[in-house]
Parts: sequence; structure tokens; C-alpha cells
Amino acid sequence: MRAKLAVLVAAGSPPPRRLRPSRRHTSPRRDPKLTRSLRDGGGGGPPAPTPRRAAWPAVSAGLFGAGFVLGPLLDGIHSRVGLQVYGNGALAVGPLRTHILVPPLLGAFYLTVGLLHLLLDEKAPQNSKATGTPQKTATSLIVLALFIELSAEMYRAGVPSNVESYVLFAAAEFVWLFLDGSWLGFAVASLVGTACPLAEIPLIKSLGCWSYPNADIQLLGEGLVSWTATCYFVYTPFLANLARWLRTRLARADGDQP
Repeated sequence: MRAKLAVLVAAGSPPPRRLRPSRRHTSPRRDPKLTRSLRDGGGGGPPAPTPRRAAWPAVSAGLFGAGFVLGPLLDGIHSRVGLQVYGNGALAVGPLRTHILVPPLLGAFYLTVGLLHLLLDEKAPQNSKATGTPQKTATSLIVLALFIELSAEMYRAGVPSNVESYVLFAAAEFVWLFLDGSWLGFAVASLVGTACPLAEIPLIKSLGCWSYPNADIQLLGEGLVSWTATCYFVYTPFLANLARWLRTRLARADGDQP
């Protein structure tokens, strides 16, 4: 009897359910190469240059063009008072006395010093007052022109060279503090103020481009004027502002293009 009941109970009970393994929801794994490719713009090459770096060719052209046009005008302040006398290749454009090589040389000067500042901005950012705003760029240009005019007027007035050197070196320090104020900017200005007068020597000796009738120092057998180093020194904050202004303006214009 008990066996029959057991058979009936077993026959009436539903079949046991199979336990299905639980499926855990997992997000698909992303291919790191595909992710990197999408981040870099969809290509497999190197990342696209930033707008600032992409604007460097245009900045270079702007710096060279500014030096080619503006440089001889500022240089003419000194030639007007006879500080330098031009030799072979001299040009006279109205009241301006210059040399045929002066525009490209000053263009290269603007280009080199300007790009040096932009390179240092990327490698060693500095806390400089020469931020390249339109106001600071214009101010540094006006200060540079006034400084060159001051040196020319002192020379024309017959101020002794050593006295003029003391005055201009002190004024140049004040200009650096007013327009730049960073130690890296001071180092670059000092380098420019030292290297550029030395770079004039082969132009004077080999090409006879110009000479200084009242030279007060002799270097490598050529006469130079000692205080011209201060003019190159004061040039540097202006070129820093000019390069940074061009970079910002051209990078913004490049970023607005589709």
C-alpha cells in the first residue's frame, strides 16, 4: 500500500526545474587603439597640432614682415644723427638713411628673438608682464622708440660716451622692470644685448655695410659703440609682446576657421 502511494505522489508532482546560470551584464571592452584613434581625430597618425603651434608659420611671417618694415624706421633714428654711416649698398628713402641689407637683417632679428620667446613659453613658462595684449604691445613699442630717441639726442648733444652709457644702462634696467619683470626675460634681454653688437662685426669687417665714426670700444679690430647694447636690450620686451600678440591673434583666427 505504501509503495502504491509513493508511486502516485511521484507521478503527480511536477518535474523539477532546471536552474539556468545567471547572466551577468558586462559592458563590451573598448579597443584602446580605437579609443586613441578617435581621440586624435579619427586618424592613425600623430595628434593634430594645437592651434597655437599651428599658427607658428603665420607668426613667423608676421615677425619677419614687422622687422622688415618697422625695423629700418626705428634704426633710422640713429642714422639721422650720424651714429652709423652706411657704406656699400646705402639707401636713401626721403629722410630715412639705411642699407639694402638692413630690412632683411632686422626681419631675421625680429623673427629669431620672437620665436625664442614663444619656444621658452612652452618649455619654461614665466611670470612676465609682457603678455602680448594690444595695449602692452603698443606701450612697449612707444617705450622702445622713446629710448632710441633719447640715445640719439644724447649722442647729437655731445654727451660723453661713458656718461651716456651709464644713463642708458640704468634706464634699460627700469624699462625691463616696467615692461617685463621676469628673470628669464632679463636673461634673454642680456643675451640679445650682448650677441647682437658682436653679430655686427662681420657685417662691418667683411661687407663694409656700415661703420661707427665715434666708436668708443674696439672688438676684434672693429669699432663699436658700447651703449648700443642697451637698445637691443630694450628691444627684447617689445619683441616678446609682439610675438605673443601675433600668436594669440593668429591662433584665434585659425581656430575660428571650419
